[in-house]
Amino acid sequence: MPSTQWIEPVTDWEQSDAISDEDFNRIEGNIAHLKAIHDNLDTDVDTHITNTTIHRTAESIRTDSATPLRIECRTSDPAAPQIGQIWMRTDL
Repeated sequence: MPSTQWIEPVTDWEQSDAISDEDFNRIEGNIAHLKAIHDNLDTDVDTHITNTTIHRTAESIRTDSATPLRIECRTSDPAAPQIGQIWMRTDL
């Protein structure tokens, strides 16, 4: 099983360089590391959504035809943002 810890890739290959077992292990380990990060993204996003009241999944937004969409230009953030409320800070 390859390591899931990132190992800095070799970037100074010469045309005459042969790839070694160590190179293959590093490449395979880096791929496993990136896959682990990718696999955790959904979990991290779901946790973030679960722990807040305003964020919703893309699927729940797409299937909800009853929630209004409101877009505003503001100079401050709303104190209690509502689902469907989008604002752009015009003072920044």
